[in-house]
Amino acid sequence: MGDRCAPREHITLNPLLVAFLRNQSGGSCLQDCPETTFQVQSRYLLCLLSNPTLTSTEMPMPEICVKSMSSSTIDVSQPMCFEGPEKTLEIEFDNVKFGSAGARDIPRESWDAILKDAGATILDHYSNSYFDSYILSESSLFVFNDKVVMKTCGTTTLLAALPKLTEASDKLGLTIGFTSFARKDLQFPEDQRSPHRNFNEEVKYFSKYVDACSAQILGPMTEDHWYLCTSPHPHDETRESQCTLNIMMFELHPTAAAKFCKSATLVDGAAMTVESGIQALLPQAHIHSWAFDPCGYSMNAIQGPNYGTVHVTPEPACSYASFETTCPADMELVRQVLDVFVPGRFTITLVTTGKATAFDFEESIFTGFGQSFARRSAHHTTMQGRTFTVANYRCDAPFMLPH
Repeated sequence: MGDRCAPREHITLNPLLVAFLRNQSGGSCLQDCPETTFQVQSRYLLCLLSNPTLTSTEMPMPEICVKSMSSSTIDVSQPMCFEGPEKTLEIEFDNVKFGSAGARDIPRESWDAILKDAGATILDHYSNSYFDSYILSESSLFVFNDKVVMKTCGTTTLLAALPKLTEASDKLGLTIGFTSFARKDLQFPEDQRSPHRNFNEEVKYFSKYVDACSAQILGPMTEDHWYLCTSPHPHDETRESQCTLNIMMFELHPTAAAKFCKSATLVDGAAMTVESGIQALLPQAHIHSWAFDPCGYSMNAIQGPNYGTVHVTPEPACSYASFETTCPADMELVRQVLDVFVPGRFTITLVTTGKATAFDFEESIFTGFGQSFARRSAHHTTMQGRTFTVANYRCDAPFMLPH
């Protein structure tokens, strides 16, 4: 997804990958290739090796850049890894007149510039009467008349989008209200770029655009936890109340992950949406999706004023999937999502605003999922009329795919 499966700065290859690449390149090995080319090669090989039913005929190898080099210069001790968990920026606008387009009037060229600063580009777009949905090279963007939700992953610089985003909203006479920035703790924080090298740096940068921001960490610092920055604006009671559910899943079952690698039958995002079972998660929604070469997947779902989004990095060394939605949700939906991806561990976040109530849902989150998953921790906080809940789970039983 752009660099969704990009190599880390000090990339190392699995011995099987090296052997396969040497065989394909007549004895040469990768060296000094352009990063984007290297990404394509690495993702292709990992996908092919993780799905033994595929052949190089079904999945022709992309054109590669090779240069002879000594095998002794290749470190094969570590697999390629990628940072899957998304950073999320949400901005509400307070003074949008009824019936006006508001933030939806921000022109496409402005969005291109805003997203460039964040390290992302637009791949696909769909609109209904409520909002505009964009699939990005790194996750998603949703633009309502009175709100913007932007999600980016990898080593993107999401907060760097704030200067041009505030400039674009100022030109339309929009007043920024409640603003939040959130992310899970990262697997490879040393790979992040400014202003995301650590949480203190993120808070300092966020504070330039949000006065008197509140910063919190929900969850144990020694395990999975969630970073949260919010502005001091209280919830506007004239707004629709809403619940936002996010499930971040790690250590996906290989069989589930393989459904997000291109093959003779899984040729595009639409095929992956159906084959994986994602289509059935939000059956009433319009879904537009994107399959990356040779593996990786993103989708946005549009259902009236509500959205859903899924992003998958299937590589076994860093497998990750996220499911987020503002559509009506319950514990049955959570279980269906877990059946699709079969994670070894996952984190749930739930944000409720205004008069929205998710008490029963929150109680279930704190109670757990029976024998399949053990709850490791659960925390919540209430700020400015909003409740933020986070809970972490790990599978206590061997992987079992649903029947």
